Amino acid sequence: MTTISKSFRQLALAALAAPLVALAAPDDDPGLPPYPVLRHSESDLSRGIDAAVALDGGSVLLAGRIFDASGPASWGWALEADGSGRRIWEKELGKKAQNASFAAASAAGAGAMLVGTVNEEVGALGHASAWIVSMAADGRVQWDRSLTFGQLTRAHAIVPTLNGAFLVAGTVRRPARDDQAWIVRVDGAGQVALQKTLDTPKDFVFGALAALDDGSFLVAGHLFAGPGAEMHGWIARFGADAKPQWSHTLAARESSVAALGVAADGSIALALTLGGRREQPIQLMRLSAAGETLQAPVKTGLCKVPALWRHRSGQLRLAGVACASGKGQAPLGLIADLAHPERLQAIEAIVGGDVTQLVPLPGSDAIGVLGMRQGGDKTSSVFVTRPLP
Repeated sequence: MTTISKSFRQLALAALAAPLVALAAPDDDPGLPPYPVLRHSESDLSRGIDAAVALDGGSVLLAGRIFDASGPASWGWALEADGSGRRIWEKELGKKAQNASFAAASAAGAGAMLVGTVNEEVGALGHASAWIVSMAADGRVQWDRSLTFGQLTRAHAIVPTLNGAFLVAGTVRRPARDDQAWIVRVDGAGQVALQKTLDTPKDFVFGALAALDDGSFLVAGHLFAGPGAEMHGWIARFGADAKPQWSHTLAARESSVAALGVAADGSIALALTLGGRREQPIQLMRLSAAGETLQAPVKTGLCKVPALWRHRSGQLRLAGVACASGKGQAPLGLIADLAHPERLQAIEAIVGGDVTQLVPLPGSDAIGVLGMRQGGDKTSSVFVTRPLP
């Protein structure tokens, strides 16, 4: 099976030394870990990291948005750093467009594919287009394409397929203010072979995407159902032609599918986050390839930012921020065997702030950690790779 993380390239052993990339971090911050740091001196600009992917040769590509404090403008950027945290190249993208940003990335040969949003304006008459950018190994833009399915079109995820193409998924906001998912299949040269809206429920909120070997794919997230418009996790399988094959609305109240993993036997693992006023443990659930329940949701010792991927051993793994973790500590946990979710192993990954995303690196025994840290009156985005137990 091919899942959202399968195209990540093997991370070099040098990356296991925990390099850190900190953007716009104050020079006099005593809390910085003793890792190589990339700094930017532009006082009116701040950078946020929203996506990361491992590339050939052990380097990592980071992408996100630049905010201009002197005006209401933002644009995309991408940066490649080697295993020691040294910047190889950096590019600003979409600066002439209105409010461009990136949300996800995938390795593509020696380069990368980025997806996000361009020409975004939020409001009653707001608009936005999905954005796909192909980048070469040296940071050159090979091509870019914008797509529109309706008034507000946003891209949320990209995954590789076995035939060398990519699936890009996102949502479009209709005039009735309900979101509908869409899918695009595009090859490395930018040729679009499939471009369709999907049969998703009213007010669907996107959570995760996975591609399967036969060309079909999974889309998951949550919807609002019942008299009280309760939030319920939702997952569906679509054929290679984007026609629905089955869907499953989860019974758990205030649940959302935040991560997907597909095992070698075709079974599907779901990481469910639960809403509410208090921090709730992530629940792990398993479905068959036909959408039947194989394992009802069970609680784990993880509470935030789950990541599900197939390790090079062939086993699915689940990682996240451990429950009852203090602010600024950000201890992580790993469940290496999903058959025993109670067996939680610790990952020491201190980023000096809140962890916002985990980046599976299935070709190695490491995981990437995105986070936000506070230093004085400034907030910095950080990226660090840590070895798995």
